[in-house]
Amino acid sequence: MKDTFRITVPASSANLGPGFDCLGVAIGLHHQLTVHRGPGTGTTLHRRGEGAGEELPSGADNLVLTALRSVLAERTCGFGHLTLESTSRIPLASGLGSSAAAVVCGLAAGMLLADRQVDLERLIAMGTAMEGHPDNIVPCVAGGFTVAVWANGRVEHIRLDPPPGIRAVLVIPSFGVSTRAARAVLPHEIPRVDAVANLGRAALLTAAIAAGRLDCLRTAMRDCLHEPYRNVLIPGLEAVCESGREAGALGTALSGAGPSIIALAGHDAERVGAAMQACWARMSIAARYLVLPLAATGVAWEWMDN
Repeated sequence: MKDTFRITVPASSANLGPGFDCLGVAIGLHHQLTVHRGPGTGTTLHRRGEGAGEELPSGADNLVLTALRSVLAERTCGFGHLTLESTSRIPLASGLGSSAAAVVCGLAAGMLLADRQVDLERLIAMGTAMEGHPDNIVPCVAGGFTVAVWANGRVEHIRLDPPPGIRAVLVIPSFGVSTRAARAVLPHEIPRVDAVANLGRAALLTAAIAAGRLDCLRTAMRDCLHEPYRNVLIPGLEAVCESGREAGALGTALSGAGPSIIALAGHDAERVGAAMQACWARMSIAARYLVLPLAATGVAWEWMDN
């Protein structure tokens, strides 16, 4: 029996403008977890990549370990000594779903150890219950563009294939924003006109992706529900988004809770990224940009020879 396997989970960008807490897309930037089961007891975790320094805990509070143990806690039998190699390329506190990817890695690892298979619907349910954001968990699991809603105690979700020719431009500033802080600035009530505008744009965005109507994305990705209120945490948000659109982006939006900004672009993706980076530079804010494919595949795993 093979006792080593590797799990790969993509990053994700949530909201995509008007789809607050329900729309998301998987991005070709990954968290990879290799698990080896050997004789003995206990767990050893080695972390590499983003967050391998002091930013994340490596002990019992680590999200990968917490998720894995939540699955194994249901079993009474032992699983030997586990050696975990966790390598994440997803920047932390940047609105790119690093927490969701870690949770999905841990849950999938627990399922493979317990049952040698992964139940994707159970993975979505457990991941959402643990991490709290189906708009990040579902694209991590399913890949592609996703619509996800928590209703009646379960996650209802639909996946759409990414239209061909689109790439994600992620512009990541040198400062971070916590999800808690980003939610704290949101009002409890919004004007009806803003609610109506966002309903229309979220519907338009979903239909545009399904129909391949990329010309609609510039309008569809405009938000008035959360981005205007998060300006206080993300200096230059509106200007950087506009610079991307002027450089040829199909649409731009705050990625998740931020502070990263996502642009969807075609052949001019590099120009879009450079323009958005330069806009922040004019405000004396350092930023980097990545041009990445959209990930059609979500969580994946393979058994390896020891």
